[in-house]
Amino acid sequence: MENVTNEIRLHSISDTARMMGIGKEQLYGLLDEGRIGYISIGKSRKIPHTEIVNFIKTNTVYGDGAHHDIKTKTPKALNRQSAISVFEDEDLGGDKILENLMKDKNNGNS
Repeated sequence: MENVTNEIRLHSISDTARMMGIGKEQLYGLLDEGRIGYISIGKSRKIPHTEIVNFIKTNTVYGDGAHHDIKTKTPKALNRQSAISVFEDEDLGGDKILENLMKDKNNGNS
């Protein structure tokens, strides 16, 4: 049930920028480039929670500069669909990853 709740949770531009530790203008750039999906509601844009998690997962780079399989830490070419299937894996706890990143950011460990 938790994954279903996260799939429908929407965040504002300000909240998303704060969670990601970037400015709103940089976030607008990512949205306009199509790197993060959003939903238009009237004149505002809302970012689905899953889009934030997918962006973090597909753009995480490790010491060797390669993207890695989240579970095995071995190099893997991640695309949008593989990121979605990784997110849906309940053992991974995608929400926990985002929660821990936010805690690290708030504690100055970024």
